[in-house]
Amino acid sequence: MYRLVGMSELLKTAYMLSYPYLHRDQEVTATTLKTGLRQHLKVVQPGVARSSELVTEFMVADASTRALLDILELTEQPSCSSDPALVLRKVIASFAFIGQSDGQLGELFRTVVDRVLVTTNVNVPGSASSPRAIGVLWIQPTDEWEEQDFVEALIHELTHTLLYLDEQRYVHYIRAEALQDKSTWVASAIRSEARPVNGVAHSILVATEILCLRRDWQLGHNGIALHGDSNIILSKTVHALDELQNQPDSWNLLSPRMQSLLHLAGATLTSLEQEGLSQRL
Repeated sequence: MYRLVGMSELLKTAYMLSYPYLHRDQEVTATTLKTGLRQHLKVVQPGVARSSELVTEFMVADASTRALLDILELTEQPSCSSDPALVLRKVIASFAFIGQSDGQLGELFRTVVDRVLVTTNVNVPGSASSPRAIGVLWIQPTDEWEEQDFVEALIHELTHTLLYLDEQRYVHYIRAEALQDKSTWVASAIRSEARPVNGVAHSILVATEILCLRRDWQLGHNGIALHGDSNIILSKTVHALDELQNQPDSWNLLSPRMQSLLHLAGATLTSLEQEGLSQRL
């Protein structure tokens, strides 16, 4: 989303959602925008516990955040050998790297992300976010994760979060009840498994963002534990988009807004192919 529509469009979405909670005589700053957006999310999702701090809160999940893990459908196990404090430090360091690499992106993250929860005892490691708890991210690495995996996990979930907010401004799906019709499911870009079209659309946009991130920041392309090699991601993402666009029953479940975002992703993927991304790896 950040690279597809740009910072101005994303801030406009945050502003429009925050508008009812902004003081008319008050200058709009990063602080007032985050305050307004936090209030909006409290109203539309009253059952989600929000941080008492305006800055993004990075924390090891504990009893006070158990309900948030439930919303994210995460199951904890009794014990584990990893040090959660060490994992938390790695997540914070990776966020610092994002801010140092692109100050605007770091500021956007601080505006829309309320909490980043870290665990070491969830049964399946990875990262997650949810439209039912917008602004809450979760991360639990595997032993194979390097710094780039942590960075990509944060960008991955930030992209989902920006899409959830975009969906509150625009309609993303024409008939939400039809999303569970398995005859409309297609293979996703990252998991390569048949999924509802909303999950497939998100996977295409997330994968495109990750590929652009690697290109723009000159990150590694091969041997990345979380998302895999760039040439494989590119191939799977192009295939997922082609399959989605070539199945009218699936494509027509998407609103004009979501279709336009996927067209932008398609143009970016074509550019990556023309740049010879896979040949340079």
